[in-house]
Amino acid sequence: IARLQGELPPEDDGDERQDALMGLQEDLFDEASKETKKEKKERKKSEKEEKKETKKEKKQQKKGKKKGLKIFLILLIVLGLLGVGGYFGYGFWMTEKDYRAAVVLVDEGKYPEAAAAFEKLGDYKDSADQKMNAQYLEAVSFVSQARYEEAINRFEELGDYKDCVSQITKAKYLYATLLFENGQYQDAVGLYRDLGDYEDSAEQLRKIYKYGLELVKDAKYDEAIEVFTSLGDYEKSPGLLACTRVSKKMATSMSSVTAEDISSLPTDYAYAKNLAAHYKRFAALRPYCGTFTCTKQEASPDNVASKTGHTLVSDFQLIGGKFIWVFSDDANNPTSNDSKDFQGLSNFTFFKQNRTVVNMRVVDRCTSSGQTIGTATITFKDNTIIYQKNMTQTDATPETETLVYEAAPAVNVEAD
Repeated sequence: IARLQGELPPEDDGDERQDALMGLQEDLFDEASKETKKEKKERKKSEKEEKKETKKEKKQQKKGKKKGLKIFLILLIVLGLLGVGGYFGYGFWMTEKDYRAAVVLVDEGKYPEAAAAFEKLGDYKDSADQKMNAQYLEAVSFVSQARYEEAINRFEELGDYKDCVSQITKAKYLYATLLFENGQYQDAVGLYRDLGDYEDSAEQLRKIYKYGLELVKDAKYDEAIEVFTSLGDYEKSPGLLACTRVSKKMATSMSSVTAEDISSLPTDYAYAKNLAAHYKRFAALRPYCGTFTCTKQEASPDNVASKTGHTLVSDFQLIGGKFIWVFSDDANNPTSNDSKDFQGLSNFTFFKQNRTVVNMRVVDRCTSSGQTIGTATITFKDNTIIYQKNMTQTDATPETETLVYEAAPAVNVEAD
């Protein structure tokens, strides 16, 4: 303004001055307008910069929030991992502890408990193999305890684990030997046959066969029958079985042996030929088998109790190649109070059962204090059984008695 006033004409030059003032106003207006535009431009620039700065700050704030959230999430993940890791770390420690405890059970010989413990561990380390090992060791311990059947079953369950196949064979051999010693011949023979040529299994089978022959010689027919039955078709076992069954019948009751029994025997066995010969000899004694009744009595002195009407059942047994007379009295027979007399046939005072038949007679000596005081004789003659007693006591009257037993008549069923 001062600059422009200095350029004004003097006041005494009114018109010129007026025009200068008007020009000055216009210039001032223009200058003011320029200033205003500039300020506006600067203000806009300033506002723009402020907005830009504000936007930048907001962006930085937003970025800071995201970064904080990311850090927070990372911290959560880290903490979670630490927690899960701790959980699994604890679980691993407990599993390892159980594994070691199971190993200790094996060392202590507690195989069933060890096997169960390893099974619970599943696929941890070698638990599956350790379980099978515990079962294997248990089976081995069964063998050492002679629990062969349990051992065989356990080894079979393990299949081809380690040497289970050979262990089964060994256990079967030992088991067969034990069965034979305990008289369980059938089971023993079955195992020896399964074993084939293992060790001396074939020889053991032969041993059982010979044992059966020895049983026959000792007249232990029931055991011999069991042995030959268990041997099946081994060597001459079938024929020996048939012979032994007939021998048992002959040793029990000759009257029960039939012609069919003899014809069923193998013709090429010496054993069978002997039985056939005994059966043929027995033909002379067969009429004296069955029930007989006392029909006649003679005694001296004549005051002895009457035995007329008494009955006896007579039969014979083949023992050691000899015929033995066996008898029993009728349960309805009366008894005598005289201890030296007949008190039911089974109580002959001076005659004992199971005496050998020689020339159709059975003789027994009567002794007292080691001295012979008489004889008692049974004679089989003319389809009658005759009992004779002769006493020669020195301090008493000699006694004699004869009883005649005749076969009871056959019962006529139709007439009855």
